[in-house]
Amino acid sequence: MVMKEAHKIEIINYEDRFALDFKSISLDWFESNFFKEHFSVEDIDRMVISNPSKYIIEKGGHIFFARLGEKIVGTAALINSEDSSFELSKVGVLQVYRGLKISDDLIKSAIIYSKVQGKKTLWLESIRILKPALAVFKKYGFKEVPLNPESHYARADIKMELIL
Repeated sequence: MVMKEAHKIEIINYEDRFALDFKSISLDWFESNFFKEHFSVEDIDRMVISNPSKYIIEKGGHIFFARLGEKIVGTAALINSEDSSFELSKVGVLQVYRGLKISDDLIKSAIIYSKVQGKKTLWLESIRILKPALAVFKKYGFKEVPLNPESHYARADIKMELIL
C-alpha cells in the first residue's frame, strides 16, 4: 500500500492536460477483475472518458482530480443536469491508492462545489454490489431514491440522492 504521509492529497480542478488521467483512472476500474466479472463498459462510458471536455465541462459540469505529489490518483465528475442538480459520476481512485480515503476528499469537494453553484441536489446511479462505495455515499448523506427506468447506464440498479 502507498503511504499517505509522504505527500498530502490535493484536490484540483480539470484542465485539458488532465484528460488522459481522467481516462486512465476510469480504465483502471473498467479493466479490474471485479468489473470484468460483473459488468461491461457501456458506450456512454467510452464517450465520456474519451472526451471529458465535450461531455462534461462544455455542458456546465466540473471534474475534480486528487493529486498525490505529482501523480493524479483519483477523479470525480459532476455532470450538469437540466433540473438544478449535478450527477456525481466517474468517482474513481487508481487501485494501488485505494484505502487512503481519497474518494472522501473527492466527494466532499463535489458536495461543496455543488452548493456553491446553487444546485439543489446531487445524485448518482450505481450498482448494489458495490457495497463499499455505497457505504461512502451514505456516510455523506446520500439516500436511495427510485431509479429512473430511462437510466443512461444499463448496469445501474440503484439511484442515490443528496439534498443540498
